[in-house]
Amino acid sequence: MSKVFNTTAVCIPEEHYMVNIAQRLQEIKALVDDGKYFTINKARQYGKTTTLIALKRLLESEYYVVLMDFQTFGSADFANENVFALSFCHSFLRLFKKCKPTLNDDLKETLNDLKNHVDNRYDYFTLKPLHFPKRWVILNAFREKGS
Repeated sequence: MSKVFNTTAVCIPEEHYMVNIAQRLQEIKALVDDGKYFTINKARQYGKTTTLIALKRLLESEYYVVLMDFQTFGSADFANENVFALSFCHSFLRLFKKCKPTLNDDLKETLNDLKNHVDNRYDYFTLKPLHFPKRWVILNAFREKGS
């Protein structure tokens, strides 16, 4: 199958013509390795989501990576800090389960505790320190309503 130009969705390197972003991904990975926060800010159709998906693939061998989209949250999920934390954790647990990571006993216990807190909707919600064999990266995608 020959490659085509894609202007409507995430680009897949094997199927679509696209700019080589390998160097840019390495630069972003260096930020992640140093524990830095970063943003990707561009107009529609500049490859933000494509970059995040490629970054997720690059980081998965060294990190637990969860790609979240806050557009899936409703207005009620932002009502206050506690509600947001519970909504965030519920979404995180659902998405993390899709990653199908190898879980040691400590990680299973921590995730079960987190799930119990979320399921029981405690009045005050907080996260205890988490200890995992790999570091975490949570990539947040904020997409425009029209895209």
